Amino acid sequence: MPVKTVYETSIEHVSILDEHGKFDAKLGEGLIPDEDVVKLYEHMSVCRHYDEVAF
Repeated sequence: MPVKTVYETSIEHVSILDEHGKFDAKLGEGLIPDEDVVKLYEHMSVCRHYDEVAF
């Protein structure tokens, strides 16, 4: 039976930290729109809350 690829993907990784773990404004500027940052922060806060409840 021949094998064929049915799905292929790639994930790009972007780091906005320098080699010392500090935020690099040149790398992070305009990467994520402000309204998305707020939604991500809200989601992260909810996840952290449930992590604390679970553990």
